[in-house]
Amino acid sequence: MPALVTALMASARARCATCETPAEIIQIDQKRDVVRVRVGNRVDEFDHAVIAAGSWSRRVRVADGPVFPKRPIRG
Repeated sequence: MPALVTALMASARARCATCETPAEIIQIDQKRDVVRVRVGNRVDEFDHAVIAAGSWSRRVRVADGPVFPKRPIRG
């Protein structure tokens, strides 16, 4: 794993964030102050969610959220 990703994950975990990899997020929706994330057949609830899937982010369905155009960029 590149050093930057390792450092970012360590920093996030130090602030009580969770990271599950590999995992395919199927859907994200928000109900009041709760973000529901569907991973396969499981649904987890969080205060916040960050989509950091790069050019694969379009595959994540966000209920009532805009679809932003993505294109792969290297470098």
